[in-house]
Amino acid sequence: MKQELKKVYNKLTEYFDLSELTDVSIVITGSINRGSPRVYNNKILSDVDILIIVSKKEKIPEIKEYLSKNPIDLNLKVSFIFTLVDKLRNNCNRGYLKEVSSESILYDKLQIEKIIENFHNCLNIDMEVGIVQELCYYYSKYNVIKRDYLKEKVLDKWKLLGNISGTIMPTIKEIKEFVDKKDIPLLESSIFFLNNKIDCTERTFSIVRNFVFIENQGLEFSVSYLEVVS
Repeated sequence: MKQELKKVYNKLTEYFDLSELTDVSIVITGSINRGSPRVYNNKILSDVDILIIVSKKEKIPEIKEYLSKNPIDLNLKVSFIFTLVDKLRNNCNRGYLKEVSSESILYDKLQIEKIIENFHNCLNIDMEVGIVQELCYYYSKYNVIKRDYLKEKVLDKWKLLGNISGTIMPTIKEIKEFVDKKDIPLLESSIFFLNNKIDCTERTFSIVRNFVFIENQGLEFSVSYLEVVS
């Protein structure tokens, strides 16, 4: 498996080195970055999650066009998530960045290595903000598609906040009471989800997701996200 992961890293690094993209940095995240992708018969099945850090929103259409016309030769689905560098700098408490390190950087024209090295300085209260955000995001998605992996993610975030609840999903009321008791500041995505009366619809999840992308990437979902099957 290490060899397969190394091949993915090598192909990605070569691709972006040859692309000559300017004013961007490329960071690999998700299960590939953690070294724990889904595997079958020694073949990686997981999507490849890549952050594309940009200094300006205006550069995104040009980069999306390049990535769409020049797919990476991986035989995997690649999810590109565009992120403004200023938002990255202030987002050390976001869960999707907690396992990112300087080794996750594949291409660095914006010199973001120092930003990432400073992530470990986040205070615990800052981390709780990000955990609640993730909990609400996965809960809203679980309400639409009842998948076990989403339930596990909700329970995992609930436990990270100090709640040992086994396999029992917390109610939204319990989550609200907990964050009130702990006086945890809430982001807009969490506020919307916890106070929304219609919590089991695709529309609710789409709104929560859009809030999360604005909070994490500084961009709406439709602008930030690009999926390419290579």
